[in-house]
Amino acid sequence: MPDGRDKIFISYRKKDAPGYAALIYQRLCREFGKQRVFQDIGMPAGVDWRRQIELELENCAVVVAVIGSRWSSDPRLHKPDDLLRRELAVGLQKGIPVIPVLVDGATLPRAEELPDDLKSLLDRQALTIPEDDFERGLDRLVARLKVLLLRRTSIKILIGLLLAVVAAVVNFALGAFWPAALGVGVLVLAVWLITDQVIWGNARTVRTGIKSLEV
Repeated sequence: MPDGRDKIFISYRKKDAPGYAALIYQRLCREFGKQRVFQDIGMPAGVDWRRQIELELENCAVVVAVIGSRWSSDPRLHKPDDLLRRELAVGLQKGIPVIPVLVDGATLPRAEELPDDLKSLLDRQALTIPEDDFERGLDRLVARLKVLLLRRTSIKILIGLLLAVVAAVVNFALGAFWPAALGVGVLVLAVWLITDQVIWGNARTVRTGIKSLEV
């Protein structure tokens, strides 16, 4: 079962590049599995949407920001309550890797075209997917995502192994035989993996069947 915090969050404007976002979503689902790719946020009435976005982003390891030719010219980008602006701003503030993906001939916006809380988006290395070589562009995006996700998984495995070693050493120091001490270490590692992937990840995941807001 994939770790809920290793999901890919696709941010896009429906009136800017919905077709491109759909193609990117389909490809990422094939590569990583549908459970690991999130595209839209469904919010029931009465929910604090700011907090909802934060919860969704806490379950993601990377944000793919799909930027089309009309992305920066949309006046909603400068409104504090704009959903797309909020999700990107939260991702940037939380230090989540954000990959600007340029489609439909788009280029990165100029600093003066962005609100202050999105200006750091320009510090992220963008990836261009040209129309005449779309599949190869998707290949580059998939390759970059695999590096990011593999790095995150490797860190978690190292932490789990370190916990297991510490548990085994402590038990041996307390007088347990090495087989018993190693058994405790393996148990700690198993509990770490199960907790990290199932309990902790799922407890922070909020999903509804409500139609998503217009972005």
